Amino acid sequence: MNYLIVILSVCFVFGLGCGVYVLRDLGFGCLLVGIAPAFLHSLAFALAGWLLFERRIAVLVWCVFLAAIGIGFELAQNVILPVWFPNMLRAYSAHGVFDPLDVAATAIGFFAGYALIGWRRGTSISCGTGSGMAHCRQQQI
Repeated sequence: MNYLIVILSVCFVFGLGCGVYVLRDLGFGCLLVGIAPAFLHSLAFALAGWLLFERRIAVLVWCVFLAAIGIGFELAQNVILPVWFPNMLRAYSAHGVFDPLDVAATAIGFFAGYALIGWRRGTSISCGTGSGMAHCRQQQI
């Protein structure tokens, strides 16, 4: 696997998601501008799992775990959290705006990232017959 390409892709996709916030602040307010950050950030974090883990099941657990966190934070914007939650989370819940499309975009972003990883791992971009950083290191020694 060419790690530089994956790292640059993760940075580009994450940066693109951040850039959409600028478009929204400049007055562009279409549906895609509203849900693009959730999708692009989820996609970037899923691709980052490709760099962190060698096994597909570990990447799947990574994606499911982060999707649950992202969707949980989105759902938290729909309720008033109890007093025993930290102030930062209660402020996030009180000032955030729940959007079911963000929930869908987060789930689709992680699914798309995992599907892309599975598709690319099936090609010849690894260091040899295996995939993942540990296998590449073993072959370079």
